[in-house]
Amino acid sequence: MKKYLVLNKDEISSIFSKRIFDIITIICLLIFSTVIFIFSTQHFSGEKIVYIKYNNHVLKYPLKQNREIKLKNGKIVIEIKNKKVHVKESDCPEKICVLTGWISNPGQIIVCVPNKLIIKIISEKEQKIDSISR
Repeated sequence: MKKYLVLNKDEISSIFSKRIFDIITIICLLIFSTVIFIFSTQHFSGEKIVYIKYNNHVLKYPLKQNREIKLKNGKIVIEIKNKKVHVKESDCPEKICVLTGWISNPGQIIVCVPNKLIIKIISEKEQKIDSISR
């Protein structure tokens, strides 16, 4: 003997309205995720520059020129190659800066706290104030 589930109109409309809400929520999340992805991967206009701050000295190099920069008498080696930059060698104990790998987009950053080294990619037209602190 088979038993069938019998639903009245109110139960059917309740189930249908919950599914519609779920579908609308999923569509909104997909649209939001797509917008976030597009803005996070946008290309900045202007030339990309490697900004290096080491011991209160600031060095700037174009990202398009391959070169090797040696700091601290050669104990820190920074390599710019194929429009990317990374720390090739460092004498810091944890080597987190070396393990960070290559960066190539404005906003990306490499930090070596023991050596007081900051490397970041900036765009030529991106140099506006983000925030002001006192």
